[in-house]
Amino acid sequence: MANIWIHHDNKEIWNSFVEKNSSEFRQLYEWGEYKKNLGWDILRLVCIKNNVIESTAQILYKKFFIVGFVYIPGGVTGKITNIDDNFKVQIQEILQVSFLYLRMDFSNHEDALEKEHLIYNGFKRPSYMIKSLEYCELDLRKDTKQILAEAKPKWRYNHKKSLQNEIIVSIETISEDFVLINDELALEWKVRNNFKDREVIPMIKELGTKLITCKATDKFGNLLAIRASVISGRRAYHLYNAVSKKGRNSLSGYRILIYMIDFLRDSGVDYFEIGPTNQKRFPGPYRFKYGIGYKDSIFTSLGEWNYSNVFFLERVLNSFIYIYFNSSAFVRKFINNF
Repeated sequence: MANIWIHHDNKEIWNSFVEKNSSEFRQLYEWGEYKKNLGWDILRLVCIKNNVIESTAQILYKKFFIVGFVYIPGGVTGKITNIDDNFKVQIQEILQVSFLYLRMDFSNHEDALEKEHLIYNGFKRPSYMIKSLEYCELDLRKDTKQILAEAKPKWRYNHKKSLQNEIIVSIETISEDFVLINDELALEWKVRNNFKDREVIPMIKELGTKLITCKATDKFGNLLAIRASVISGRRAYHLYNAVSKKGRNSLSGYRILIYMIDFLRDSGVDYFEIGPTNQKRFPGPYRFKYGIGYKDSIFTSLGEWNYSNVFFLERVLNSFIYIYFNSSAFVRKFINNF
């Protein structure tokens, strides 16, 4: 059984372990600091066995009296076998709660033994899952010519067609760009607006040079599209993508993805996860990702899991999460982004 300790050292020590093991960007120290700006409390745990760190977990939590709501974005880093009854008890003792709801999601490839371990230790799939298990991860050790050759003919055709349009692409992170384009899309699709100043400004500040933003504009400087990713070790992860109506007409999304791929490869990135392929909820992005990655870049992740020592908490929290992600404009006025 591993000993569990609260991490009090600097972010360089924390990030070094994350980047050498899972690389999951939401386990980076900076992501925790960003989420702290949005109202989460942060707990960083290290699991040590035989004087060696085996696992770490950056935990976001909210505590209400004797009830603790815990989320581990990206899952634990390192050995998943340390997620056991002792791990859950230690969290309860640290938070000083009697009732616990714990949710986590993993973006790494599904592993039968890890899945079996989670089930054995009382975890199960949430009744409402935010992401699909399937996701697209591009191997940037391949050159762009090969990646395009392996894409579907329709995808290659659209990319080639986009080259005929007067689109200016660059790497530049400006908070107003996120806010401007997301205002348009949130209104068009009547969905939650996750990128107002409250969210964007601390995100840019905390992630710093790890945040890479690719933007496309027309010749007049009008914003057409944005794609943002986060570099962690030798991997990069999709964070945000938005294409305006005018940008869709000019096929800007194809241009900025290839531009981003080239930039990340030149920055020393080997793998680029461009996000889950949720066909039911986001059919357009699904076709886009599947079009470029269908040949050998589509994988199944270990995905989302939850646990509660009180049955009704699982039902209540999953109902809340469903309402949060599918809320009406009226409800969104009362529930802040977190």
